[in-house]
Amino acid sequence: MKFTEAVNIHLALGQETRHHILSLIVKHEDGISPKEIHECLDIPPPTLSFHLKELLQAELICVQRKSRNLIYRPQAHVIAELISFLVDNYTTLKKENKSIKPRIKYKNRYHET
Repeated sequence: MKFTEAVNIHLALGQETRHHILSLIVKHEDGISPKEIHECLDIPPPTLSFHLKELLQAELICVQRKSRNLIYRPQAHVIAELISFLVDNYTTLKKENKSIKPRIKYKNRYHET
């Protein structure tokens, strides 16, 4: 995965509602319709359509027409590529115990590494 692709995905996920939508779609890997998403998350259809378009453009989901319905599915390979990208670029992986540690040490009021 290239940095520009990762940036586009991060931009798409920069909105909480899209996280909820993507999470729901991932839980329904066989596919879910916009109507079902609306019923689960209570997002108005025009707003849902906008967010689905953003997730599609980032290639986090795909859409397929089934008769008169649209069915959204996760793009698992893109999500896996993003995870690999993040691990490769922002963590060190200890081979002996396969634990992931952040490359950057930081301090803040919530967590200290």
